[in-house]
Amino acid sequence: MPSRKPARNPVAVEKEKLRKEKRRALKEQRAKILESKTVVDAANAMCSSSLMEGLSAFKTYKAQGREFSAEVHRRTEMDSASISWAFDLTKLNMEAIYKKSESGWTDSSKRDELDDERAWFLIVEEEGRPVAFSHFRFDLDGEGEVCCEVLYCYELQVAPCAQGIGLGKHMMRTLEIIGFKKADMCKVVLTCFKHNVRAMRFYKEALGYKEDITSPVPGYDGDDFDYEILSKPNKRKVSEDAD
Repeated sequence: MPSRKPARNPVAVEKEKLRKEKRRALKEQRAKILESKTVVDAANAMCSSSLMEGLSAFKTYKAQGREFSAEVHRRTEMDSASISWAFDLTKLNMEAIYKKSESGWTDSSKRDELDDERAWFLIVEEEGRPVAFSHFRFDLDGEGEVCCEVLYCYELQVAPCAQGIGLGKHMMRTLEIIGFKKADMCKVVLTCFKHNVRAMRFYKEALGYKEDITSPVPGYDGDDFDYEILSKPNKRKVSEDAD
């Protein structure tokens, strides 16, 4: 009679099953990250004019008898004077808020951030004079299974002379259109200080942003955080993933 194979240890069988599932999950995770990186690379390879192509409704903004025009530029397309203007406006609006945070404010750090060759800028002008800008980037955000392609809004700055007329909201809507329809990002992400109550209210209540899954958890490992990471998902991509 043929000999019977010895029964496998059920514990060993279960461990092997778990190892296979882990390897499969890791393989899928790596494939997803590679796919997301391909999307980010494609977005960063686009020319600046193509990001606003077909978005005529977002190129112009009118309010209270005033008219504003918007354009997108890479950092590499901008001169040093434009970067200095962006820095000066950021410092005017944000230095006091940064100084209340744990990170504080340093001129060099903010200049380096704005001057990074990976930066994109949405510049808004009134009668040929810049009055507002957003610094944004296309990048991978998060780790592991939550890693995905995002438009990260680093700055949204409006000069005092152009505040209170809905321009900032229009600019964020423009970024969302660029991120979702032009660049195929999975979400728009930004960081906001908790003590910047006005900005928190603007993003959460006026624009519908919510705390992102990557936002740090207060009290975790004894740490406290003075900021939140907020995001708005690309509903089309969310529905595709659900399917």
